[in-house]
Amino acid sequence: MGAGFNRDDTVKSYTAGFLDLVSRPRSNCSVFGLHKNGEVYIGRDYDWRAASEEISKQLSVQFTDRAYSFTALTDMGTWKMGAPGDQSSYVVVPEDAWNEHGLFVCINGAPGLSASTGMSCLHIVQAAIEQCKTTAEATEFITKVPCNDPKLFTVIDKSGDMAVIEKPAHKQAVVVRSDKQVIATNHFQSEELFADNTQIFENVPFHSTFGRYAYLEANLAQLDEPSIEKIRNIILRPPVIQDWRGTENGDTVTVWAEALELVGGEVEILLAPLKK
Repeated sequence: MGAGFNRDDTVKSYTAGFLDLVSRPRSNCSVFGLHKNGEVYIGRDYDWRAASEEISKQLSVQFTDRAYSFTALTDMGTWKMGAPGDQSSYVVVPEDAWNEHGLFVCINGAPGLSASTGMSCLHIVQAAIEQCKTTAEATEFITKVPCNDPKLFTVIDKSGDMAVIEKPAHKQAVVVRSDKQVIATNHFQSEELFADNTQIFENVPFHSTFGRYAYLEANLAQLDEPSIEKIRNIILRPPVIQDWRGTENGDTVTVWAEALELVGGEVEILLAPLKK
């Protein structure tokens, strides 16, 4: 290949990358979209290893042709508990991203530990954000592309079209859509996949996904006049914000929090909010 990589190794990396992680606990991420008063707000907490706090970065990727420019947040591929490891092991791939056309895409962990053949969820996020302008385009792409482990993809565009794409490892993807509000934590909402939520408690008996969902739903119901400040205040409070440090606690903390408004382009990003 042009960059000097072996073709077979590259294809294997993209179709089976991160397969060793599917047996590990899912992240506790939360996200919501709210279309109100002609504005489209997003609140997002990304929860992962404490080691990610110090090394996570905001990226700005500019293309001149053949792809859309985007902003993204990355945990640099951190997955081990404890120290972040040597810099040679870092991987710059987006967990959250929004592009020049006002399209936002992010991932959350989902029920199930089974591996499957497919692209890494991070590569799917990047491919969608580089080539799609709207929620409809991104939803069609993400639904069709196989993912190598269970994930929830949240897709929102500046028109207020919103979708949560539920992708289990060995079943058909299901899309939950709205033009008013979406919420995603770490469980399936669709009738087709709801029974699979029992797998959550096999791995983490005290999982907070339903509590976080109910908290966000209750707060959004009371939000008559949304603003970036109000969105930020919602996502920076328990039970959404996470601070479970140490191996015995699952080593899961809120690595970053973000509040966005897609129509006007206002963005507030807090890297390592628990350290502020």
